[in-house]
Amino acid sequence: MMNKPRYWHVAYPLAVTALCVAPQEFFARTWNTCFEHSLGKLKERALRVPALNGVLRLVWTYLYRCHESASATSTKMEAILKHFFPPHRQIVSHQEDHSDALVYIVHFWLSRNFDFGSEFCLELLHAKSISNSPNNVMTIISSDKFSIALKAILLSMHLVEREESSPAWPSSFDFTTIVSSNDYPSSSDALTPA
Repeated sequence: MMNKPRYWHVAYPLAVTALCVAPQEFFARTWNTCFEHSLGKLKERALRVPALNGVLRLVWTYLYRCHESASATSTKMEAILKHFFPPHRQIVSHQEDHSDALVYIVHFWLSRNFDFGSEFCLELLHAKSISNSPNNVMTIISSDKFSIALKAILLSMHLVEREESSPAWPSSFDFTTIVSSNDYPSSSDALTPA
């Protein structure tokens, strides 16, 4: 049904949801195929938000239900994020209408594996480039990538502050709107010394 355009808006959320609640072994074998199908739909503006909602749920399920080694997870996540944050480009792909979803995906990875997630965030912040040439900071920084990384870091720090081990599964069943910020609260309040 997902291959027929008139049924896609119903079949795709159903397929993603069914895959995410499927047994772990089945999900681990087949989620990449569903992810690749989503990538094709990201190019179509009308289908971008539902496709991104599917990617968001697939990534959450992969990170929090499939237990692979940290290096294997890192390799897969880098391959996934390369589609949204192309290397050697300042601009984030399709950023105009889904930066919150990208923030949540980076937040999931940062919360699941802090070491690899923080390395990725430092890349988004251009930490190495800035330290190598501090006089050219404004030409190096990509405001989109910088903003996404900072928001993801704040979400992850707030999760630690609340002493929760993982972000929540998206609460909305509606794939036509980006996940609510209520699912992933943030705070910029000063932390207590404790």
